[in-house]
Amino acid sequence: MEEKCPKCQDTGIVKEKNGQVHSCWDCLRKGKLEVHSKNVPDSKIKI
Repeated sequence: MEEKCPKCQDTGIVKEKNGQVHSCWDCLRKGKLEVHSKNVPDSKIKI
């Protein structure tokens, strides 16, 4: 059993000390994150 990621605790989201929020690059590299969202919010952008 793998341990939780120390950077994001398996949430996939890292919040830096300066307030910046980004994806967890370690989990992304390991293939732990789903890169295609199943529930895409409606952005109201017309194409």
